[in-house]
Amino acid sequence: MKFDEVQNLLEKNLESPKTARKYTAISAFRHFCTKTFPSEKIKKLVHTLFAMIADSDINIRKAVITSLTTIAYNLPNLFKDANTKFYDHIKENLKIVPSLIKEVELGPFKHKVDDGLPLRTSAYSFVETSIESLLSLHNIDAGLYNDAILGGLGNFLINFD
Repeated sequence: MKFDEVQNLLEKNLESPKTARKYTAISAFRHFCTKTFPSEKIKKLVHTLFAMIADSDINIRKAVITSLTTIAYNLPNLFKDANTKFYDHIKENLKIVPSLIKEVELGPFKHKVDDGLPLRTSAYSFVETSIESLLSLHNIDAGLYNDAILGGLGNFLINFD
C-alpha cells in the first residue's frame, strides 16, 4: 500500500464521529508509524494525535497515549514539536477522577471499580517512555512529571493498605 492511500484512510477514520472507528484507527496508527514509512512523512499524522489527547472519550485518550508511547520509543524525533499543552494533557490523564470510580455490590461486599485506571496506566507508561527516550533528546525539563509521579505513588500506597 502506498503512503498516500494509508494516510488518507487514517485521516478519514480519525475524523469519524464513530468512536469505534476512531479508536481502531488510532490503535493501528502506532504500527503504521513504527514499521512502514519514514518519520518525515508521518509527522503531520502524529500532530493530529497530539491534538486528540484532549478528546472527551476516555477510550480514545487511552488509545492516543498508547500509540504515542510506542512512537516516542521508536521515533522520538517526532516529539520535537510537542508543546507544553500536550504535556499538560498527559499530566491531567495521570490524575484520579472520582467520577470514574464506582462502587459495585458483590453479594454482601462492596468493591470499588476504577474505570480511569487503564487510562492512568497508559499515561504513566508514556511518562516512563518519555523519561527514557525524550528527555535527553529534546531538552525537556526533567521535573515535568515530578508532582504527577509523586501523586501516583501516594495514591498507590494509600490504596495498597
